[in-house]
Amino acid sequence: MGIATLFVDVHIVNSNGGIMGPGYVRVSDGVISHIGIGEPPEEAQLAELVLGGRGRLLYPGFGAALVYPETYILRDYVDGDGLPDKSVLECIREMNEKEAYYSSLMAFYEMSLAGYTRVIALSPHAGAVARALKEARLVGAVLALVKDTSELKDLSRLRQDVSNQVVLGAAVTKPALSETPVEGIKCTIEDKCSIHCDNRLIVPFGCRGEGIVAPVYPFVTPSQIMRKYRVQGLLSLTRDAHRLVSRDYTPLDRGARAHIAVYDVSEPPSWMGPLELASPYMLTPLARVETLVSEGQLVIDNGEHLFLGPEASERAMEILEDVRSRCSKRLSGA
Repeated sequence: MGIATLFVDVHIVNSNGGIMGPGYVRVSDGVISHIGIGEPPEEAQLAELVLGGRGRLLYPGFGAALVYPETYILRDYVDGDGLPDKSVLECIREMNEKEAYYSSLMAFYEMSLAGYTRVIALSPHAGAVARALKEARLVGAVLALVKDTSELKDLSRLRQDVSNQVVLGAAVTKPALSETPVEGIKCTIEDKCSIHCDNRLIVPFGCRGEGIVAPVYPFVTPSQIMRKYRVQGLLSLTRDAHRLVSRDYTPLDRGARAHIAVYDVSEPPSWMGPLELASPYMLTPLARVETLVSEGQLVIDNGEHLFLGPEASERAMEILEDVRSRCSKRLSGA
């Protein structure tokens, strides 16, 4: 049985871009049991953990429609417009499982600190990325980048070893394998700005179109997406990306599994002024995530990741130094 957590005196952002409050949200056994304006009713006040407070803005936890987590260590070679180019993808494919795991783990670490609670990742190392997603205590899906039917068979075998918090699927290149049935989520990549997942258009950050906006790279923050795509971006992040994995997902609904990101916007550089007059689109990349709840589990408390920290980061540095060295030489043309 999970602990009951009560957020009080917080302003709450809905998926339509409105801000209400101050109010409260109570989470019990991973589910939102109470939500409203003003003081919580007596039956909602019983909680083992009380969080929030003045100057806190509570968003529905953000979802990332598509990311390539291994690009974390190569992020300065990615321009943020569409999909990674061929040379970057080749470096990713040449990573061993340990390298792919640690680069992905650091990507998910950074994404949680930005407010993402659910991630849909594309990778040629589906097993390693699924393990990293589990260790980061986020939920979501891992889509294997498959080139032929033999890789689809490998994906079927992998399903037996993957945690139930991670959904598996496949991303294929059209026309190759485009008609092949896939268990779970299936994405078809036509070009860098045209991706369809379960017949829904995905719009990679930097591309134009009306669809689910995708960060594509781990370091594109929710605030960057919202500034560029305004309401479309907020809907994509707080509802539509989640529904690719959980079709019945509703943000901040009583009875729904809790996905929550609480930002401290009480002082500069992320201060928004009086929250009654603020806009959720004013969120800056420097805004501090004070609390993060993913699928009902507390992941970040007081700005600190509860499951990852200096030890994991130091190990990642050791493992990824060689990746950085060999890929930098190729990508810089040396």
